[in-house]
Amino acid sequence: MESRRLSPLWPYLVLALLTLLVGAHLLRSGLWVSGDGLHHLYRLAALTRYLRQGALYPRWIGEFAFGYGVPVFNFYSPLSYYLAQPLAPLGPVWALKLTMLLGLFASGALLYRFALPHVGRVPALAAAAVYICAPYRCVDLYPRAALAEHMAFLWPPLILWACDGLWEGRRRGWQALGWAGLVLTHSFTALMFAPFFALYLGWWAWRRRQARPLAWAVLSLALALGLTAFFWLPLGAEQRYVGLGMPDTTRGYRNHLVGLVNLVGPMLYDYTTGERPGAYFAFGAAPTAVLLASMVALLRRPGKEQEEGRFLPAFGVITSLAALFMAGRLSQPLWDVLAPLLGPLQFPWRFLGMATLGLALGSAGLIQMLAHIGFRVKGAYRFVGQLRAVVLQASVGGIVVALLLAGSLARLPFVPLPLTAAEVTPEHLWAFERETGQAGTTWGGEFLPVGVKEQRWALGRAPEAPRDGPTIPAPTVRLASRAGDGFTLTVENDVPWPFRLHAFYFPGWQVRVDGHPVPTAATGEMGLVTAEVPAGQHVVEVRFEPTGVRLAGRWVSGLSLAALPLAASWPLRGWRRRAIAGGLACLALLATAFIPGLGPRPVRPAPLQALFGDQAELVGAEFPARARPGERLSVQLYWLALRQVGRNDKAFVHLTDAEGRVIAQHDGDPGGGFTPTSRWQPGELVEDRHYVDVPPDLPAGRYRLKAGLYQFEPFRNLLTEPPSADGRVDIGEVVIR
Repeated sequence: MESRRLSPLWPYLVLALLTLLVGAHLLRSGLWVSGDGLHHLYRLAALTRYLRQGALYPRWIGEFAFGYGVPVFNFYSPLSYYLAQPLAPLGPVWALKLTMLLGLFASGALLYRFALPHVGRVPALAAAAVYICAPYRCVDLYPRAALAEHMAFLWPPLILWACDGLWEGRRRGWQALGWAGLVLTHSFTALMFAPFFALYLGWWAWRRRQARPLAWAVLSLALALGLTAFFWLPLGAEQRYVGLGMPDTTRGYRNHLVGLVNLVGPMLYDYTTGERPGAYFAFGAAPTAVLLASMVALLRRPGKEQEEGRFLPAFGVITSLAALFMAGRLSQPLWDVLAPLLGPLQFPWRFLGMATLGLALGSAGLIQMLAHIGFRVKGAYRFVGQLRAVVLQASVGGIVVALLLAGSLARLPFVPLPLTAAEVTPEHLWAFERETGQAGTTWGGEFLPVGVKEQRWALGRAPEAPRDGPTIPAPTVRLASRAGDGFTLTVENDVPWPFRLHAFYFPGWQVRVDGHPVPTAATGEMGLVTAEVPAGQHVVEVRFEPTGVRLAGRWVSGLSLAALPLAASWPLRGWRRRAIAGGLACLALLATAFIPGLGPRPVRPAPLQALFGDQAELVGAEFPARARPGERLSVQLYWLALRQVGRNDKAFVHLTDAEGRVIAQHDGDPGGGFTPTSRWQPGELVEDRHYVDVPPDLPAGRYRLKAGLYQFEPFRNLLTEPPSADGRVDIGEVVIR
């Protein structure tokens, strides 16, 4: 094995150059047409907004699904979006692209660092280059733009590197952190990688004839499961409340298992296969050729010096062959037997990620084989043999990488999608999802709560047969505060009335009246959060709260985090090390107890009380107190619906001067047209955002914002109280600087 000293800088520069070649399109402006890119972009942008509000782990994203919200991060691994947050100041588009670019480089660098002591510098560099340039990496980058699966390539090399250290009593903490990172980045990849890791661990233990490190590996895995319990416990226990729990999601893999010819594919990789019926992605003819050459290289008889280096390439070849088998049609009986476990993977070609890992490690054996040719020169001219070996290895490695690059990039599809950070708004997401008939930043609606009975394609549209409904007695409602997706209201009414939140019901939504929980459930075709408010004066709070399983998961993760420094440094020697480990454990427990309770910062909307006939009340407005000429002013109105109506009325916001003249305005269907008044249910609190463009030449001064609701045909202002000649309600002042 090679020395453990740090390798020089030049291999990382080579990997950086290859990263720029493969990821060159990521440096272009805008985005590109892809399968999942927009979904990941809007998730990243939403997480950024929630973090800025003070929500550290928002399981519920209220701005998704046309403003009704879905529990995306309760079920989808969130870490890749957190990894992008340091780049969030650059805007969501660049944050997404640069995160993917850095992830591509980091995955190659980690694989190089893992393989280096096994096979030597040049073979390790060649393996890392293959890991970056293989066609399936381009599939994840461009046609799919699958951020999470792409970032998951970081963790297997780190886990295997940490596994090597277990035999020297080191890297126990890295083992646990690596597995935790993989589960929280892409749980499907963790599921696929687990049997290959078990093979590596068992093979390594058999070669070393040592069993004790196996105990540390099991402990590290247990710690990783504990660290991620806050995610996987609710994922397993609560998936029955959303589309993930539907029984028809476990057999779709049969449509994507392919034969050997399709699995290999043409010499120049054909990305259009992912767009055809029964879509699949191939491994590629060039990678297949490299894999076959690596298998041949393993058949040679090694000398004593080469025997140690055969282990890793052999593991790589076996991994690649097994993964390709799982992606092919011959594996269907195994898929059928393991359908409850493997069925949620949906696409067997996901195993091409594991095949790519195996290809990279196997190719190191092909390059390493050339070393013994150079070393045949003995005696005083041994350095000539060494030089010849390096030249041979570098030449063959360059040919392999060039072959993969040509196959990966020759037919690479890239259709620009002009998009700026200013356009990454909930309204743009809603327009995209209404156009495609989807909701919740997925293609299958798997995160939609089961209480939603309306068809997915109809959620952001007016009902096909709108009708008038009965009116509830108008309660006196004042919007006291908003915290994230939750609200606090003061209400008064002479009779009980149903309070509805413009949100799909999902376990965790709780309405409290005067601090006491009241029964909360889903009602109507939209499955809205609903609770009965008794007569009288009350304080009503609606919050998305932790369920029992989420609390249990949090504490299991907190205790595991506290145990991590103790396990990583066992046995503890010296009082300083004991003190540091104990201090870190205490900090972990304190963080578990107090940080999740911080929550989003409360915002106090301007309280309003305006009645629009028997149809709705305007109960609050939220807008910035100051703006600049040329800026876009975001104004959030809060309506309380009193009845269902059979028409779609218009809402407006006007920016007026001291004489009441309109300087700028926005008129349109509430909720950007995605929640028209014909969708409103009695007692529903509806958020309605309007964007008013301030004229660039507007003089500095104090201006007023006014709002209202009107019937379009025939035109009629609906404001009845307070009396107003022009049908407008004054909602507050804006200072233009």
